[in-house]
Amino acid sequence: MEAKKWFKDIYSRDGKKCKKCNDNKNLQVHHVLPIRNYPLLALDINNGIVLCKKCHDKTKCKEMRYAKKFFNLIGGFNNREAIT
Repeated sequence: MEAKKWFKDIYSRDGKKCKKCNDNKNLQVHHVLPIRNYPLLALDINNGIVLCKKCHDKTKCKEMRYAKKFFNLIGGFNNREAIT
């Protein structure tokens, strides 16, 4: 149940459109910091962003490269500087 709320809250916050390209089709929720490395952030709303499938596919296995940009787009974690 918590995961459904997480998805719903992120879709609502992000205006039901891709935060990278503004597309509103084939939307997915992406973990900004990968849950394999940050399992405690799996359901943190500040660790999620709505992306279309095309933009999401571009980020796969490159999450850390995009993290600061995505946090800036959503106004996420205050400690973004610590992310390397």
